[in-house]
Amino acid sequence: MREEETGEVYFANSLDEAISILSDRERSLVPIAGGTWLMRSEKRKEALAPGFLALFNVSELRGFHMESNQISIGALTTHHDLGVALEGSPELFGLADAARISATPGVRRLATVGGNICTDGFHSPDIATALLALDAQVEVAGASGTSSLPLSEYLNSRKERPLDEILVRVMLPRMAGATSHVRLTMKSSGDYPVAIVSVGAVISSTSVLSDLRVAIGSVEETPRRWTALEDALEGQVFRPEECKSQARDLSVDFNGRDAVDAPGSYRVSVLPHLVQSALASIFNQKRGG
Repeated sequence: MREEETGEVYFANSLDEAISILSDRERSLVPIAGGTWLMRSEKRKEALAPGFLALFNVSELRGFHMESNQISIGALTTHHDLGVALEGSPELFGLADAARISATPGVRRLATVGGNICTDGFHSPDIATALLALDAQVEVAGASGTSSLPLSEYLNSRKERPLDEILVRVMLPRMAGATSHVRLTMKSSGDYPVAIVSVGAVISSTSVLSDLRVAIGSVEETPRRWTALEDALEGQVFRPEECKSQARDLSVDFNGRDAVDAPGSYRVSVLPHLVQSALASIFNQKRGG
């Protein structure tokens, strides 16, 4: 049997070594960290890749740093560790909630922020959706050097990214206001959500919405911002039913994906209610309730 058919696992101990190994195109290796998506490949009836590159020994991909103007999250940060690190940060409640409620407790201790962003076949990423609502940027490194780009741009170009490229960290600007994260599952908390809404906003003392950021996940194949709704609600007084009505009118913006857990039409139909719930959560945070 040829080596590329064995599914052999390679290990990297530094970022430079990882990039060098990935640059060998003949190996056709797939980077892995927590491996939680890989564990379910047989259930999805997916063939394994020819080989894998384990990244968990690469120290450059670790770390969490919160500064006055920016937050840096290493790609190997697990969902569990992210939720712990964000405790006591009200403006990041949405991201912290996404980290705490995604998947199951066991998966959260293994699954990484980088994996949630980079796994192109995973259409229900809580973390990536919450990061979109925070205007996240990602830093990537490869044989051509290091660069940064908006998370939205990265998500939409994952299939075309260089094979030797590795996501190093996520960078968030410190922002005013509050955030929230809501999701709908069909059965239990461990299921993949059929729809995700993550919102960031400033609500004034007169209940006027500003700096509104609405990110939608699981409805289409790739999470994205709902810019049409952001524009429609910006500067408006928060009235739950009116926000829900506007979301309903603008939901034609989505082409819901059909899957085993839910049809695309259902995913789109629940968005107005989830938007209303997410904005109400921010309003309640402002009131301290």
